[in-house]
Amino acid sequence: MQSPEWENRVAKLWTDLEASGREEFPAAMKKLWAELPEGTANADFELGGSYDSTGYPEQAVLLYQRALETGLEGESRRRAVIQLASSLRNLGHAEISAKMLTRVVRGGRRPSLGRPCRA
Repeated sequence: MQSPEWENRVAKLWTDLEASGREEFPAAMKKLWAELPEGTANADFELGGSYDSTGYPEQAVLLYQRALETGLEGESRRRAVIQLASSLRNLGHAEISAKMLTRVVRGGRRPSLGRPCRA
């Protein structure tokens, strides 16, 4: 589990998104991600979001999928499903995206991701 201090640094980094460059923001998030053990769901989600927010949905998809598969919970889980569905749609996987979002709307706790998608 990540510490409150780590979470505060992630939150601070997100507030600096607009001032960061397209390459710098995910690089800074990757440094924070690397501080935690591999497979830490929240770290994968945050790194995926940093790639997604800077125009790299291909990298985001695999990180979102891994975060969901390794137990991301609560509001972060819901956000990850929505963000994953959006990235998949942007990469030409609209049908998969629609199925995922339908499950979210219906209130399914753990949407089926099927096989991992390669961007």
